[in-house]
Amino acid sequence: MARRRGSKPSTPWLLLWGVGLLISGALVGTAIQSSCEKKWNDAASVTAPIQNIPQDTQQDDVRSSGVTPSAPVSPVPEKKLPGAAPSAAPAPKNSTAKLTPQPLKPRIALIIDDLGHVDPALVKRLCSLNIPLTVAVLPFLPHSRDSVRIARSRGMEIILHMPMEPVGYPGQGKNPGQGAVLFDQSEAEVKKRVKQAMGNIPFAVGLNNHMGSRITPDRTRMAWILGEVKKAGWYFLDSRTEKDTVAIEVARELGIPALERNVFLDDSLDPIEMARQWGRALALARQEGQVAIIGHIHSETIAFLEKAVPAAMNEAIFIKASDLAR
Repeated sequence: MARRRGSKPSTPWLLLWGVGLLISGALVGTAIQSSCEKKWNDAASVTAPIQNIPQDTQQDDVRSSGVTPSAPVSPVPEKKLPGAAPSAAPAPKNSTAKLTPQPLKPRIALIIDDLGHVDPALVKRLCSLNIPLTVAVLPFLPHSRDSVRIARSRGMEIILHMPMEPVGYPGQGKNPGQGAVLFDQSEAEVKKRVKQAMGNIPFAVGLNNHMGSRITPDRTRMAWILGEVKKAGWYFLDSRTEKDTVAIEVARELGIPALERNVFLDDSLDPIEMARQWGRALALARQEGQVAIIGHIHSETIAFLEKAVPAAMNEAIFIKASDLAR
């Protein structure tokens, strides 16, 4: 029987049409996937060489390839635990303050000779100056030990004021005192006298000459004396009672810390003359940065120092003689 026009398709044809659509869709999906994988692999082949390039050359290679590098990842803020101490803030640039060096004050080493033969009350008055002070004590005298005790209790530096023969000995006013080193003594006798005098002044840390204008120009005898100073580990102060002295040269040749007197304060006890010498000492200190002044245990000298020292403290500092020994 013939099929009528406008009738609906039969069921088998519908099934065949559906299967055809499924097969066509699968083929199209496979083609699209292959195309995407190819594009991905091509892109990977461009970027892969960059991964193993050292950091310092990557930027040049990225620019030449035309590939724009990805933006850096911002660091994640650190979480602060409750109660934790705040981290230190970075130091600002140029935070170091520029300090202007201050000029150093000149240094004055004040040495007072001849302690041992004066009343201890005068030594107490001297030590009341309340500055670093070096006292040179004569050995074997009635007040030698008392002078050492007072000076030590006030924190003063103590040295042995070693008697030595002057030019003109044994004329009037030329006696150096008990236990002195004399020019005609043997080496053994000189060393014996120095060691005895050292033992008579406890707590001493140095030695200077009392008189000695006949001894200090003589290298041989000074080497005998200073050999004992070196053994004791002391320093040496040349009082410079003789212009031709070689004492400090010998001391330095032996490796002994040493210094020399620059100004005698009280050759004259006239206050005007002492003021002149004091002014000369201050001028030298300003010029050289330091000065060593020797005075003596006279009441007139102490009276002068009681006024001069406080006035000088604004422009200079007082130190022990050992601080200048080199």
